[in-house]
Amino acid sequence: MTLKVEVKDAANRVRTRYVASTTNTWREMTIPISDFGGVDLSQMYGLFMVSSETASEFYIDHIRWVKGVYRVYRDAGIPDGTTVNVWSDGGTGLFDGDLVDPTAPEGVKVFRTECDSWAGWGVSSVAGTVDLRHYSNGYLVFWARSTTPLKVEVEGPAGTTRTTYINSSGGGWQEFAIPISTFSGVNLAQVVSPFLVTAEAGTTFFIDSVRWVRGTNIVLSSPKAVVYSDAGIPPGSDVLVWAAEQYWYHASPLAADGGFEQSAVGSFPNAGYWWMSGSGNATAVCSAAAAYTGSAGLRSATASQSSYPEHIVFQELAAYAGDIYKASAQVRQPSGSGWVAGSEAFIRLHFMDAWFQDLGSTSSAQKVTSAGQDWTLCSITDVTAPFGTRYVRFDLVVKKPAGFSGTSVADFDDCSLGQANSFNGEFAEDPSPPEGTKTFRSYCVNWSGWGIFYTNTTVDMSSYSNGYLKFWLKSSGYTKVELQSDVGGSVVTKTGASYGPTTNGVGEVVWEEKVIPISNFAGVALTNIKSPFMATDPTYDRSYSIDYVRWEMNP
Repeated sequence: MTLKVEVKDAANRVRTRYVASTTNTWREMTIPISDFGGVDLSQMYGLFMVSSETASEFYIDHIRWVKGVYRVYRDAGIPDGTTVNVWSDGGTGLFDGDLVDPTAPEGVKVFRTECDSWAGWGVSSVAGTVDLRHYSNGYLVFWARSTTPLKVEVEGPAGTTRTTYINSSGGGWQEFAIPISTFSGVNLAQVVSPFLVTAEAGTTFFIDSVRWVRGTNIVLSSPKAVVYSDAGIPPGSDVLVWAAEQYWYHASPLAADGGFEQSAVGSFPNAGYWWMSGSGNATAVCSAAAAYTGSAGLRSATASQSSYPEHIVFQELAAYAGDIYKASAQVRQPSGSGWVAGSEAFIRLHFMDAWFQDLGSTSSAQKVTSAGQDWTLCSITDVTAPFGTRYVRFDLVVKKPAGFSGTSVADFDDCSLGQANSFNGEFAEDPSPPEGTKTFRSYCVNWSGWGIFYTNTTVDMSSYSNGYLKFWLKSSGYTKVELQSDVGGSVVTKTGASYGPTTNGVGEVVWEEKVIPISNFAGVALTNIKSPFMATDPTYDRSYSIDYVRWEMNP
């Protein structure tokens, strides 16, 4: 759970900062004192106050105020007396030091650099130098998001530069900590440029929260390359899907009594979970005279009273946003039976929320509109359930003009309701998403899968060779997880793990975190990753969900 941390000065001014859950593990938290702006630091009364605003249990240890962070670039700006310099091949680079990024590790802004050849930027003193000798045992720490290696330099005094390189972050944010000793030869008493970064090949990269940290104060996040989360997917990548060209039929002429042969003739359908919505003396009975094929069909008649113009026989199913449905039925107006001029008979897919409130509907373009009209195939193809959907109704509708007395009669037979493979990468209605508010939900018919693929390049993920692929899974079926590399057109796909249903002790389908050692994907070239995550359900499964996919160094 989230904890509230507060400090208070002698004038009773309180400032608050919230810290995120540590997922029930010990983690050292660092809060800049500047986050508590507004308290008088010369007259402090409450140095540390922590509370939970929900029922919970939490543990705290080793609380201290410390010095030793020199901040080079952040939302609040750069140090006084410094400026940002940029460089690129032919001056063609594009730079934005105030780019608003919802995934920013610190604040809301990051520094974006785009180039076709090479480009970089740095923070340098306008006049004089900075004495950073206190950081000699510390680290240059920053966040980077890049698909290529980057060159990092420190300069001091002017003209004396030392260089190192960092690996690609795999397109996700990763925190890097470079020991200051790496820049041996720089005079730390006369630092001119505490941070210089360059891409030596065409790319787009992002930098955030650059600082020098004394060795006693270093607190790093685990290296992490996020592949799928609420914040999206890595730059330069896309979601690809694959699935069987099939539908699962909740009702058909041969099953779930879409053909009305399984129900008793002369009564309302007693198989296939049909229901009726209508009042007055409206009727719906299985009848041999209403058959298009087989031994029976459904004869449906509106009430004769003018106050009940519409009669509906329907099947109702659980449904969710992004689900895809199609429906069809043979419909006719039996000659010699009642028909009020202006009446219609058709089918409809009707979506509702958890409280059965209307979210919209789609009716068949084909309708029976005249007395004696012969069998007409009414169909609806591939309609997607809207946000908030909890139910879908398959309606068989007979409707006469409002205010008219008399009965309108129609026959229905060979009804079908099919559901297709579907993919919703922004499903925001899971009751307990592991990360944020969105998950990737798929409805599976026979087999389906999806993955994240870099579109025009590959990414070097070799720095995670001893790491792990981690994600959350919720499934009642089976899931295969793969990686793919591409070296000069030689594509290699390897399976790292397969999983069965994620059920708890009472059989409920629940979220489970899965951790796969990258070494399980032996044979994949980690220096040329084309897809950092692929998931396939090879069997009929109804639905499965995935969330918060990332590569990490820690298990």
